[in-house]
Amino acid sequence: MLSAADRQSLHPWYGARLLVLLLALLIAPGRTVGQRIAPDPALAGLVIHAAAPTPQGWVWLATERGVFRYDGHRLVPLRALTAAGPRLSGQPFTAVLLDSAGTLWMGGPSGLFAFALATGRLRAVPLPLGRATRAGITALGQHDGALWIGANTDPLTVIRLDLRHSNRTPRVVLRYATGYISDFIPDSTGALLALGFQRSWRIGPAVAVVPLATRVSFHGSLQRPDGRRQWIPEGRHLPVPGQNGHWRIACDALYRVEPTGHERMTEHWPLTDFKVPRTLQIVELDSTWYWSAANQILSLSLRRGSGLPPQVRRAQAPLDFGRELVLVPVGGGTALLGFRRDGPGAVRIGPDRRTAERLAVAPSTALSTRAIGRLPDGRLFVSSYQGVFRQAADSPAAPLRRWRTAEQAGVWFANLSLPGGRRLLANELGHFDILGPDGHQTRLPWPQPHPRLIETNGLCLLRDAAGRYWGGTVAGLFEIDLARQQVRRYHETDPTFVLHRRRIEGLAEGPAGVLWVATAEGLYHLTVATGALVRYGPDEPPPRRLATANIRCLLVPHPDSV
Repeated sequence: MLSAADRQSLHPWYGARLLVLLLALLIAPGRTVGQRIAPDPALAGLVIHAAAPTPQGWVWLATERGVFRYDGHRLVPLRALTAAGPRLSGQPFTAVLLDSAGTLWMGGPSGLFAFALATGRLRAVPLPLGRATRAGITALGQHDGALWIGANTDPLTVIRLDLRHSNRTPRVVLRYATGYISDFIPDSTGALLALGFQRSWRIGPAVAVVPLATRVSFHGSLQRPDGRRQWIPEGRHLPVPGQNGHWRIACDALYRVEPTGHERMTEHWPLTDFKVPRTLQIVELDSTWYWSAANQILSLSLRRGSGLPPQVRRAQAPLDFGRELVLVPVGGGTALLGFRRDGPGAVRIGPDRRTAERLAVAPSTALSTRAIGRLPDGRLFVSSYQGVFRQAADSPAAPLRRWRTAEQAGVWFANLSLPGGRRLLANELGHFDILGPDGHQTRLPWPQPHPRLIETNGLCLLRDAAGRYWGGTVAGLFEIDLARQQVRRYHETDPTFVLHRRRIEGLAEGPAGVLWVATAEGLYHLTVATGALVRYGPDEPPPRRLATANIRCLLVPHPDSV
């Protein structure tokens, strides 16, 4: 672990990327597991009003005692992360949102604040509230390049802030006599719904605001593991993937769609009735959908075999919440956090057990595995020294069978998915290949000029945030140009470049323009634009001293550590 002083000397924040080497065991795909629900001791007594999950696995929490960053174990107050700007000292916040540019927006009785994750700068955002007798932010939303702000004022106010010009004065788009905004969601047409206490509005193109004639009684969303959110408009059902037959899930029930088109209810759960719109908020974790109803946590496993229908599992929350919980992923997709907005405490939710078993191979063969991935149709494939194997299409629990249509041109050490059902392969034979959806394997050429190398075994791959592809080999770092269908060694024209003589075992992305490079002779911090290298190893002075020079893998779990 790098010291805090040394991390700050490089960059205050790092984007998290995970490079995983899977060896011999997988979580059993055909086994159903239940939920383990327990109070979260780190959050005992804390009233959480809103949460914003991040791709790094953290959750930003707006609470009665301020804003915190939480990784599932440690609670860090925002004031400890603030490098410049006002020092917030425990005042309550009721809304929080992380936009796509890396700015954390926070709202509460004290107004609106913006926190830049890359610099640690906090600033207050003036709002055009006029002579409102009271002010408080109740909801934040991001839509169509703008931040939408619901202010609990007299009168109620909805404000639009252009995120491309966030320093400009925000614009008031709606005032109403009383009430508050509980949420902002897009509807089926792409317009924005401002959902309020007993009253809601539709905000269409050119910020045309139209009050809804009927009250929105239900809406929902499905939060994917990669952070994507799929909204479920009112009156719609959400298809359940990977199951036998056709199934739909609604706000309070699971339905089977018969061949005639008739929908038959197979599962039902209660929802509490409040004056604000009811929400079916589904979060996907470990191939299972989780949601909350009253004081229950419900789950639907998506790992069943082809002959089993979906089945909803229910578990009682250990705290007497008495209403739906807000569920958010925490800890990098290992657990869920559940809380209610108006009471203390929270619960952690996750599979009650994680079982492992050897995947069957037909005919029975012991595999020395180097790479695992999925084909465009979702089937698992395994690259090994015994050949390439894949699962049958009929069941996720089917044995692995030899893939005879794939060219057996070297063992694949790493792979990444590409558009069009293709995969990028790092090949043991010393090159990088494209695997087409038909199983055809094409080698990417290495254009002249270049020095002659005896071996260049491809060992690892990385796609950075800018969309560039990188490959690590026994002879240095390579840039992979998919547009030109070729590869080129990074800093190829400099024969003295250090990484040319390094066996690169792992790659991870730091901040924009920075790569961490794991080699057999130390860890390197590479600035891509200049080629500047900073080495960490046992013969380096503190704070760049490591216990070993042979670094085999990398993980950037948080922006401030590697």
